[in-house]
Amino acid sequence: MDHYFKDSKEMLSIIYNNTTDIMFLTKVNENNQFIYCSVNMAFVELMRISKKMCLGKRFDEILPGERTKEFLYAFQMVLAKKQKMEFEFQINSDGQNRFIKCTLIPIFDESAGCSYILVVGQDISEWKKKEEELLKLKMQAEESNRLKSTLLSNMNHEVRTPLHGILGLAELMKEDLEFGEHKKMANEISKAGKRLLNTLHSIIELSTLEADKIDVNYTKVDLSEVVQLIFDKFRTDAESKGLYFHLEINCFDLRLHIDRTLFTEILNNLIDNALKFTNTGGIKVIVEKMIKDDNCYALIKIIDTGIGISSQSKEKIFDEFIQESNGFSRSHEGIGLGLTLVKKMTTIMGGEITVESEKHIGSVFSLKFPALSEYLNKESIVSVPSKTKYTNENLPLILMVEDNELNSKLTSTFLKNVCRVEIAQDALTALQKIKEAFYDAILMDINLGSGMNGVDALNEIRKVNYYKDIPIIAMTGYAFKNDKNNLLECGFTHYLSKPFEKIQLINLMNEVFISEIAR
Repeated sequence: MDHYFKDSKEMLSIIYNNTTDIMFLTKVNENNQFIYCSVNMAFVELMRISKKMCLGKRFDEILPGERTKEFLYAFQMVLAKKQKMEFEFQINSDGQNRFIKCTLIPIFDESAGCSYILVVGQDISEWKKKEEELLKLKMQAEESNRLKSTLLSNMNHEVRTPLHGILGLAELMKEDLEFGEHKKMANEISKAGKRLLNTLHSIIELSTLEADKIDVNYTKVDLSEVVQLIFDKFRTDAESKGLYFHLEINCFDLRLHIDRTLFTEILNNLIDNALKFTNTGGIKVIVEKMIKDDNCYALIKIIDTGIGISSQSKEKIFDEFIQESNGFSRSHEGIGLGLTLVKKMTTIMGGEITVESEKHIGSVFSLKFPALSEYLNKESIVSVPSKTKYTNENLPLILMVEDNELNSKLTSTFLKNVCRVEIAQDALTALQKIKEAFYDAILMDINLGSGMNGVDALNEIRKVNYYKDIPIIAMTGYAFKNDKNNLLECGFTHYLSKPFEKIQLINLMNEVFISEIAR
């Protein structure tokens, strides 16, 4: 049955008293007393205050005591500025703390020459409760991420440092042993250590990418040059498996605006995978130019005759921790992160990766990156001199600050034909030694146990006039990309992450001494 209102006043009254928002219409005199008051049922039920209880009362008699002054100020500002204002307050209703969000609205009755204020409020207690829960969860998540980052950083350092000793000793054994079972054992130690290092590196890289903490350092890269360098690294591995290994560069003028380090990791992963999953036939790497919609692209294909990928697995091959053979029956080493990292790194740099594969036939992984339109001016490249001013009789003198005895002995052995090495096991000893000798360079570990760390030692060494510009190399197990950037920003001239191979250290030291000559 339809209900007809007698007039608009009755309709407004019904709406006013049935809305779930609290409503309070009032007028206040110069003594801050309510001389007019109208409240709806929601107000009465929540505040436990009726219209009669308000009339003639002051603010401090009916409103929450600790908020009286704030309410009074808000009322005065609304009337003075003739603008509405939002306000929050807390009350105790039926033994429960309730949060109320209200809007104060000025209403002017020109015919009567007076002003009213309409207070419209909402009970936001549940929303506040959820907000507090979300804030608590956010803080827990942030703390969890902080602990995760700390754990990964410590794990990275604590695994890399002993691995440096293991791999370094294995390298020395391989050099010294001419044949027999012991040389074979040294090779196996080196192989196992590198596998562990690759696993650690993949986990660290994935966590960095997922946290969006990776820094992309774009530079102009000569594609044919970088591909050739990466390709040559795997030639021996391919020959040891009896596989053909071909590189076909169809365009030598391609330049990319990419992060060279990330691109190297991408290609390393793809070629390493091709070698891992290919037992007969071989691998071919093709570099070519592709023009599409008047845009130039570089196309890099890695083609193998390996085990291939089934159509079901091809759709999820870039997912984390996925290998076609999993569990106890898996037939190849690794934790299934290589292609995940390749996909993420490629996407970060604006590239694309696709795969075509057939089971037992082979696979083709294709990378596509936007290429720069300019040509590479080969004549502008200046070669670095290969010889230094130093002779065997006058090798440069360096100070190595390293608290790990095995690593200090190992590094000294690596450098025995490159420079003379003195060792300090802690920062204080290093600070004493620099007063007694003029070193051509300093190799500095970062974690030196208790006391001063490597960064603290660097800052103190730089205060000595002779050492203001001397090369100081950070040599550390902290190997996140931002660790390198942070250490270089701290004032180190070079960075070398553990574990490193003998050739890496020698190349770096040659670079350091050559730059000193140029300077």
